[in-house]
Amino acid sequence: MTDTPQNYPALVRMLRNGGKLKPAILRQVLQEAGETAENTFFAVFSDSAVPEPQPGDPCEECDGRLKVYKTVPCGDRQVRYLKCGQCGHLPARNKQTVPAGNIRRRKRKT
Repeated sequence: MTDTPQNYPALVRMLRNGGKLKPAILRQVLQEAGETAENTFFAVFSDSAVPEPQPGDPCEECDGRLKVYKTVPCGDRQVRYLKCGQCGHLPARNKQTVPAGNIRRRKRKT
């Protein structure tokens, strides 16, 4: 396994199948991919058939849509929290970690 960000999905598949990896290599792949150990643990042991909620998805409780209500910078990443814009319902997995390359920047109004 080479140490590139494209290997993160292969790493998750390998860990799901019971594979083992040296901690130094694991840390390097996670760092290259911009992922945390917590996110990897969740990816390995969660039900991958259920997609992660995204902004704009319909709410499970009402006819509203999910929106980002809070964004927290965390090093070179951002953590986004989602809730329904109409009823305020929080989905089960409302926390998203966004790597630095995918962070959208707004233009400030002058």
